[in-house]
Amino acid sequence: TELIGALSQIKVLRVSDHQATKEYKRYQGTLPNYAKEMNIRYFIEGQVRKFGDQTKISITLLDIETGDHLWQDSMKGTMSDIFDIQEKVAEKVVEGLKVHLASDEKKKLAERGTENAEAYELYMKAREYFDRQTKEGFQLAVQLITEAIKLDTGYARAYQFKANALTALFGTYDRTPALLDEAETLCKEALRLKPDLFKVYSPLSQIYMHRGQLAEAEEAAREFIRKDPQNYSSQFTLGAFYNETDQPAKAIAPYEEAVRLKPDHLPSLWNLVGNCDAAGEREKCGHWAGVALPHYERHLKLHPDDESGRVDYANLLFYSGRTEEAQAAAMKLTNLKDGTSLYNTACLFGRLGDPSEAL
Repeated sequence: TELIGALSQIKVLRVSDHQATKEYKRYQGTLPNYAKEMNIRYFIEGQVRKFGDQTKISITLLDIETGDHLWQDSMKGTMSDIFDIQEKVAEKVVEGLKVHLASDEKKKLAERGTENAEAYELYMKAREYFDRQTKEGFQLAVQLITEAIKLDTGYARAYQFKANALTALFGTYDRTPALLDEAETLCKEALRLKPDLFKVYSPLSQIYMHRGQLAEAEEAAREFIRKDPQNYSSQFTLGAFYNETDQPAKAIAPYEEAVRLKPDHLPSLWNLVGNCDAAGEREKCGHWAGVALPHYERHLKLHPDDESGRVDYANLLFYSGRTEEAQAAAMKLTNLKDGTSLYNTACLFGRLGDPSEAL
């Protein structure tokens, strides 16, 4: 994932995110078929072997279209060398692709969020729990990222991520004001450590919004866009502000831009559909629901236990006009454990005209 983050700084490359990497591990088909589904041209394949404290990494860069091996290499070291190894791998990938790098991109390629391998592992695990979008997931994410910060007090991305988790927890499950106070402190520390960590503006916008400081919340979201306009997250942040302040018509454009920048980002797709519906844009709602469904289908094949994703999928079937399929999918939503999932399922049954199931 660190390699993906490094390569994503190169403007001429479109790099699939860490979720795509996790999904491939569960994929049952062939590599060429997966690459075709995900619109991937080049694929990095590797093996890691451990011998006591020693680690050997073997890497191959494949051109899926031609079937050629662009290069093969191997590196040895210890776990304490893991970040140096990842940096070298990234450089070799670029060399293999014959991509010309500008000087500032070379610098970004070498950037690391932390030198502490254990802190980084905790950060990645926290992200996995956060993506579940449940109360337990947010709580576990906070717990893990707190441990990461203890291991590396200069880990700016960890401060920003914890602020995100705290504001998400506050927004949906726990209205304790102290959560927002802590999140604001974390945002300020993240910017002190790394002034160009523009993702901090996302939790800041949420903090201001939850406090009722709506002008400041909107300005923080717009500042994020000004500083990083090609980051889907900046557009998503502005869309989220309009969404959560009951301005669905205004939320549509930034969510559409977020989807343009990252077509497979499920939260952007889901929120775009919901706001089109709330704004009375029925044609747009049906269109984007149809666009979202294949992405959700692929995701749920690989993550059948994703409760929130299953509920969203059933709702998208309804929004796309596939009412009977939506009813059948809704009836399969048994043993739901999360409050948000239960609420969204009840809303679906209400739309389907089934008040007893909704209750």
